[in-house]
Amino acid sequence: MIANPQLTSQGGTTMSCQLPSPAIETAETSSADEQPARKRLFDRILLGVVAVTAACLAVWLLAQFAESPRQRWHGVDCDRNFHYLTALRLGIDLRSGDLVAFGRHLSKIRTWPPLHPLVIGTAVAISGPDFRWAVIPNLIAWAGTVVLTFLVARRCVTKFPNLAGLAAVTFVLSSPAHRVFATDFMFEAMGAFFSMLALYCYLRAKQQWTSANVRWLGLSLTLLFFLKYNYWFLISIALIGAELWSSRIAIAAYLRTVTGDGTLSGWWKRQTRRPANYIFLGLFAVSVAVLLHGNVRFTILGQDMDISGKAYRLWFATYVAFLARTYFAWREEGEWIWDRIGSEGRRFVWWHLVPIGIWFLVPKRLGYFIWYISPVNGVNSEGGILAGAKFYAHHLSTDYHVSAGLALAALVLAVIGMLFSGRLRSGGIAVVLFLCLSALATFEHGNRKSRMAHSWVAAGWVLAGVGVAGVVAFVPRKRLRAAPVLVGGTAVAGLAILQAPAWLDHGHSPESGHFAAGTCLEVADVYLPWVKNDENVAILGTLPFQSFSEWTFLERFPDKNAPECRVRKFSASYASNLERFQQWLEKTDADSVVLVDIEDDSEFYFGGFDHYRQLLDLLERQNVFRPVQQKILSEKGCVVTRWVRNEAPEINAQLATGETSTRR
Repeated sequence: MIANPQLTSQGGTTMSCQLPSPAIETAETSSADEQPARKRLFDRILLGVVAVTAACLAVWLLAQFAESPRQRWHGVDCDRNFHYLTALRLGIDLRSGDLVAFGRHLSKIRTWPPLHPLVIGTAVAISGPDFRWAVIPNLIAWAGTVVLTFLVARRCVTKFPNLAGLAAVTFVLSSPAHRVFATDFMFEAMGAFFSMLALYCYLRAKQQWTSANVRWLGLSLTLLFFLKYNYWFLISIALIGAELWSSRIAIAAYLRTVTGDGTLSGWWKRQTRRPANYIFLGLFAVSVAVLLHGNVRFTILGQDMDISGKAYRLWFATYVAFLARTYFAWREEGEWIWDRIGSEGRRFVWWHLVPIGIWFLVPKRLGYFIWYISPVNGVNSEGGILAGAKFYAHHLSTDYHVSAGLALAALVLAVIGMLFSGRLRSGGIAVVLFLCLSALATFEHGNRKSRMAHSWVAAGWVLAGVGVAGVVAFVPRKRLRAAPVLVGGTAVAGLAILQAPAWLDHGHSPESGHFAAGTCLEVADVYLPWVKNDENVAILGTLPFQSFSEWTFLERFPDKNAPECRVRKFSASYASNLERFQQWLEKTDADSVVLVDIEDDSEFYFGGFDHYRQLLDLLERQNVFRPVQQKILSEKGCVVTRWVRNEAPEINAQLATGETSTRR
C-alpha cells in the first residue's frame, strides 16, 4: 500500500527510505486459492450448513419470543425503552412520509450513533409499529454473528480451518446472552455482528490486498462506528495494534533512517514554528481537563460561564483547529502522505475516515463521542481491573456459557489458540489483540454490566476454535492418515453434544430476558384506553420514564401527537419546581394529564429521583386539571391517575397558596 518515498532533507539532498508496508498474503500464495475444487466445494457446503442452522435457530428464537414478548419489558428506566422509542419515531415518520419530522428526529440522536435506530426504524416502517416484529434486524444480526464467527475462525488457520470454525460456532449457538439479545432492542446483537464483520473484512484484506477488500474493510468499520462508538474503538485499537506488530521491523528501520539523517528532528523544529499547532494543543488540553474534571464554572468580565463535562463547543473548536492545522500543512505533509499510501489506502480513507470526519463536523457529535468512550461515562462500580476481572469472570461463565465447565474449556482452548498465534495466517494476530485489549479495557472501566463483554467474547471462541485446530495438527498420522480429522471431529461433536440442548433455549442475561416478576407494560395498559379520544396528552411520573411512556403511546396511537412526558428542568428544589410547573401549566396544550405514582416498594422503582414525587403535590394544588380516574396496582406498587382540564373558562393556571403537602 505504501511505496518507497523520496524524502528531501533540509539541505536539499534526496534520499530513499522504505516506509512500513503491510504484510500481505497475496492471492497467488493464499492457501485458500491452492485448494482443489473439491475442497472448495466442501467448504461452501459446510458454510451453507452453518448458515441454514443459524437461520433455523433464529426462527425458533423468534417463535419463543412470540410466546411472551411483553416479558422483555421489565423496567421503565432501561435503555431499551429509549432505543426502541428512537427507532419507532423514525419508523412512523418513514411510514407516513413525513420527511421533515424524520430529519428532526434524526438530528436529535446524539449519545448513540444513528445506525441502530435507522435499521430498526426501517423494520417498523415496513411492518408497522409493533415491537414484536421490530426485533427481526437484531435476530438477523445474531444469525450473521454465527456465520461470521465460523468464517473468521476458518480464516485464521491454514490447517483444519473447518474444525476451527465449527468448534467456535458451538459456543456462539449455545451462548445464553447471545440468544436472548437476539430478540431485544439493545445494541448488543448488532455490535457482535459488526465487530466480527470488521474482523473478517480485515483478514480478507490482509490475505488478499485488493481494492474491493479494502473498500469492504473501510465500510465495515464505518458501519461499526455509526452503530456504537465503544465497539468501534475496541476493534480499531486491535487492528492498529495488529498493523504495528506486523510492520514492526519495517517501522523500526524507517525510524532509524529518519532519526539518523535529521529528517525527524527537522520536522519537529518546523512544528514549533506553526501557530496552528499551539492553538490546537491548547484547546485539546483544556478539553481533556474539562472532560476529566466534570462541569466547570467560572466568571469572565462579570459573566458566569458554565461548561458541561461533555464540552461540546470546546471539542468542536479543537476539531476545527485540527482541520485548520491540517489544511495549512497539507502541501508540505498531506500531499506527501496521500501520494504514498497508494490507491487502496486512499480508498480506505474515502470509505472510513472521511465519513467519520464529516460526522464530527455536525455540532455536538465529537463531544458526545469523546465523552462516551471515556472512563467517566456511566461509572457504577468501584475497584480496579482486578475487581472488574472478577465481575466479568462470573458473568462470562454464567451468562455467556452453558456452564462453568464449558467456560473453562473455552478459556483453555483460547489460551492454546493464543500459543499458536505465531502460526496464524496473515492478520490473525488482530483476533488475539481484539480479545485481550477489549477484555482489559472492559475490566478497567467503571461501568460494569454483563453485556459489556458481548461485542468481543466471540473473539475468544474463535481462538478456542484455533486451539482445537492447533491441537489436532499434532495428532500423528503414521497408522491412520485420517486420525487428525477423526480426533478433531470427535472434539467438535463432543462440544456440540454438550451444548446442543441449550440451542433451543431462549437464553438469559441480567439485563435482558423473560422476567417472572411481570412487565411494566401492565402500567401502560391502564392509562392508554383512558386517553384514546384525547387529542393532546401529558404522561408524567414520580420517576423519569419519558422513553417508556412515549413509545407505548406512539405504538398504540401512531397518528396522534407525541405526548408530553416531562416538566423541563425539574430539580430537587421545591421552590424552583413550583415555578417550572406554573410555566408548564400556562403553556401546555394537554387535554388530559396521566400521573403514574411509582412507590418506593415497587418493582419498577429506581433511586436518585425522589424529588419527582413533588409532582403529586403540585398537581393537587393546581386548578387547571381535575382528577377523574384512578387505578391502584397494588401488586406493582403503582397508582395511576388521570386528570382532565376544567371546563370553566374563568379557571386559570394560578397555583393555590398554602402549606406544602407532606407527600413530596
